[in-house]
Amino acid sequence: MNGKDTYGPRLFRLLKWGIGILFCWYIYQVLQSEATVWPAEGLEAVLGSAKGMRLWIVLLLFPMNLLVEWVKWQMLLKQRVPFWWGIRTICTGTLAGLVSLNGLGDFAGRILYLPVDKRVQGSWAGIAGGLISFLVIMLAALPIFPYLLETKGLLPSGKITTLLKGLSWILVLLLALLYTRAGRLPLIFSNIKLLKGWKASFEALGNYTLGAMTAVLSLSMLRFLIGNVQLILLWQVFGLDLGFFEGFFWSVGLFGILALVPTVFITDIGVRGGVVLWLMSDFMGLSWQVLLPSYFLWLLNMIIPAVFGWFSMWFLKRNLDSSE
Repeated sequence: MNGKDTYGPRLFRLLKWGIGILFCWYIYQVLQSEATVWPAEGLEAVLGSAKGMRLWIVLLLFPMNLLVEWVKWQMLLKQRVPFWWGIRTICTGTLAGLVSLNGLGDFAGRILYLPVDKRVQGSWAGIAGGLISFLVIMLAALPIFPYLLETKGLLPSGKITTLLKGLSWILVLLLALLYTRAGRLPLIFSNIKLLKGWKASFEALGNYTLGAMTAVLSLSMLRFLIGNVQLILLWQVFGLDLGFFEGFFWSVGLFGILALVPTVFITDIGVRGGVVLWLMSDFMGLSWQVLLPSYFLWLLNMIIPAVFGWFSMWFLKRNLDSSE
């Protein structure tokens, strides 16, 4: 019985490390083939040009991203949350998410600052927020995937590709419909063997009214839009010849792929770099033109909040130890 319970998770851990190593090897091969490194003089030229204004916009969107998440967190908790306390919980959740599979530990980091009697609600809120964020990415990316695969030459133009495009839109409409009936989903999923593991997640959605879920969904869409705008601007800053709408197509596809590939912290570095190199190979002159924007955005939106969350946890632990 013990082997049955642990074999799956162990295999999944090996899979995510294998994927990460594979993409790191791919990045190394691309850099070796170019026989180049990221040129410091190139970065200085970028920062000193008119493109520097776009970089400033990217930086200014960072606090806006946190502000939107703070408002969303209040709605999920069903209570008013002081700003700095809310930011601390969000950053601590980001830290926990970085060291867990695809950010699934985010909710565990957020409940550290909640009173004991509020932690159950906090867990439900964190799980519901993560599920809604994933849903937003899928709603945006699913219709794009067939076009993306066709453009990359992995799907031939023809009836099968046309069918997949139609099915992707049907799936989007089905997901949207299921979202409006979230309260009934746990009962449906409990009767489907392969989906029983999702039952608890959808029970979290059942704690909210349709109006509240619509508001949270809208805020998640706004956050997703901010992330895409940041990435598109960074691509333009580093010399990719992409218009905004064309860039949006590729950025949504990138975020969709990253949401589906199992990663955890260190392997995330390889996966992000490898996927963006493969996806944007037709637009880049040198690999650093797509690697730097991807890593810069990861540093800005994930690593910096996680570092703040680590210091916040350290001070929390220090205060608890001194009070004993």
